Amino acid sequence: GSGLRRTGKPVGEWVKERFAEIPLTASELRETIIAGRISAIERELRGTFQANKLQLVAQALPSRAVILSPCGSGKTLAAWMWAEQQLALHNVTRIIFLYPTRNTATEGFRDYVSWGLDQASLVHGTADYDLDGITFQGNDLGSDDGDDVRNYHKTAYRPEAALFALGYWDKRYISGTVDSFLSFTANRYAADCLLPLLCDSLIVVDEVHSFDHAMFAHLLAFLKHCEAPVLLMTATLPKRFRKELEKLGLPITEVEDQSE
Repeated sequence: GSGLRRTGKPVGEWVKERFAEIPLTASELRETIIAGRISAIERELRGTFQANKLQLVAQALPSRAVILSPCGSGKTLAAWMWAEQQLALHNVTRIIFLYPTRNTATEGFRDYVSWGLDQASLVHGTADYDLDGITFQGNDLGSDDGDDVRNYHKTAYRPEAALFALGYWDKRYISGTVDSFLSFTANRYAADCLLPLLCDSLIVVDEVHSFDHAMFAHLLAFLKHCEAPVLLMTATLPKRFRKELEKLGLPITEVEDQSE
């Protein structure tokens, strides 16, 4: 919190403002992230988007669940559709997607989270470098000037530097690495600063099958001690992971649509 002192922000007022925001709504999420991504898909397909079986199933999942489906089956969009349904049940102001690697977190940010514009951010150790190298869709900005688009994205997604990790408290859509958030269980300073956001968010954790022992231990500790809505996604599920998740009472839904 020393960053708040350095920037002249009153601590109590600053914190209150960030946790008294108007909750996210399903319509807001649909009009920003989901509609943005679907428009990009339709441009690629040159046709009309239709939700697949997995995405329809995801919308009916409970607030804490595991979904098991092959790579390339549309799990990320399915998770955003799950979040859309959950917003009718939970008063939260943020949606956080967590990935095991920086590359996958950046990909999730570029394709989905970035549609949130100045309410979106990317959180991992080399995020600043990745933001400079990302090619974004410019149509969402209403500008044909590529330089303006690049300059906008360079600044909009970055938190106020002097605030360190507290700068992300202004964001409503976040893509980050698992370690960036869940390593609070190991007393990592940045993750400690981000911990309050987990209590005010819908959380999606992707590619659980690729977690190492330490990363999965962080995840289990979080699931045991925090009641936030969480969707875990994975292409496969090692037996030891399945056993631990079943102990916590998380339903595991397997979806394989051969037509896809």
